[in-house]
Amino acid sequence: MSNQTALVAVVIAGGQSRRMGRDKAGVALGAQPMLAHVVERLSPQVARVAVNAPVAVENVETIRSEHALGPLSGVLAAMRWAEALGEARVLTTPVDVPFFPADMAARLAACDAPVVMAESASGLHPVSAVWQVSQAEALAQFLAAGERKLRVFAAQIGGERVRFDGDPDPFFNVNTPEELASAQKRLKKTPPSPGPAA
Repeated sequence: MSNQTALVAVVIAGGQSRRMGRDKAGVALGAQPMLAHVVERLSPQVARVAVNAPVAVENVETIRSEHALGPLSGVLAAMRWAEALGEARVLTTPVDVPFFPADMAARLAACDAPVVMAESASGLHPVSAVWQVSQAEALAQFLAAGERKLRVFAAQIGGERVRFDGDPDPFFNVNTPEELASAQKRLKKTPPSPGPAA
């Protein structure tokens, strides 16, 4: 069964990677950069993929944030990109979550709310979400007011959550060299890229 949706999606890769000490998008996970794993895993689930990054990414459409104000500025750039394409919703996912479920887009898209976020045993994952692009102006105002907390904005607009179970956690986040080492071990057991849907 295919998990393909009509959604467009943006990988949020504009962070400063302070805990990793280097750009997480380019960190090698197995034989390729982490960004490549995320794009390959996401591509069979959606109609189109772009990356929100401060510099152009080879072989992937790149969109830039107007201001470097954390993940929310990436979400705003994603909303505006999707809106320019005539889309009503956009999926976002962070570059440092390479093992997200193969049905993430389909399950999040099935719920109709201003934002629908993934949740797992490790908690809420507000960057792994489907956003209605009609919220772009509200988000721009939220950022202009000096606010930066994604969860606060999601609660303010009436966000919903979808629970994803799994062991190990499908939303395992790679922020540190130690977590990268754990991800390398996990990759050997379960490749994060399922390949195109049959």
